[in-house]
Amino acid sequence: MNVVEVKNLCKNYGDFPALQDVDFSVRENEILGLLGPNGAGKTTTMRILTTFIPPTAGEVKVQGYDITKQPIEVRKITGYMPENPPLYDEMRVSKFLKFVGEIRGIPRKKLSSRLDYLAQVCGLEQVWNKYIAHISKGYRQRVGLASAILADPPILILDEPTIGLDPEQIRYTRELIKTLGENHSVLLSTHILHEAEITCDRVAIINEGKILAIGSPAELAEKIRKINAVRVKLSGPPNEVERSILQLDGVIRVIPQGANDTFTVEFEPKWKTHHKITELAHKNGWHILELTPIEASLEEVFLKIVSGKEETE
Repeated sequence: MNVVEVKNLCKNYGDFPALQDVDFSVRENEILGLLGPNGAGKTTTMRILTTFIPPTAGEVKVQGYDITKQPIEVRKITGYMPENPPLYDEMRVSKFLKFVGEIRGIPRKKLSSRLDYLAQVCGLEQVWNKYIAHISKGYRQRVGLASAILADPPILILDEPTIGLDPEQIRYTRELIKTLGENHSVLLSTHILHEAEITCDRVAIINEGKILAIGSPAELAEKIRKINAVRVKLSGPPNEVERSILQLDGVIRVIPQGANDTFTVEFEPKWKTHHKITELAHKNGWHILELTPIEASLEEVFLKIVSGKEETE
């Protein structure tokens, strides 16, 4: 079931089209990543979804609520963490989160238990009673995330949640987001390919205000026809294996991999070369010790799609 539906979304700043006919959806209990370079339109999309700015055209519904006609209902069911969370430096962490909880209308007993939970799950115990002005960038990001999930909304919208963090803080935040994705729908933006690949169930690639592709990393790899190599190890004599594979239809080249008798076989995508390798092994009485597709990384997919060079039939 889709909990967020975005159709033909457009946003103009004067004569500049920041978003152009953007379409995507977020499913229940999935993590969808908006992946794109700085200035691609990620933050504008999130500000529209959270009713901070109006769209120029298009339709956005969050759990069936129209963002332009029912903004209060949308805000009740979403938790938003902007790239730079708005925090009150003169308040202590605990007091600030209590203040946010009161604004969100959380009952006192429930608020107390939620604060205890967030102190633990967001790793805020060490700074719980410190003034926000005196905590690091990493802890400020954690406080921003805590405020977004405080009311336990079903939908979380997180804008560059790991930006400015050190490697350990990044790892911790990614694991927390993956845990949240088990019971929440999460839309996060990032310009970091590795982050999208290891954190998100699906990825929407956005550039210059347009969604260029959407799917799991594996689906996007298939879209650009990049799965055109396999790693092969057969039990036959290596020289004979190499020579025999090279003679198969569609094979471009066979590359030995070290001294373990394994080869990388590159082939034209239209040929089912792995089937032919299986037939070759059977014909010669060789055992197949390895026959593994080599898939494109998300980095390769991203660069292909953004450059407009994805392959088609």
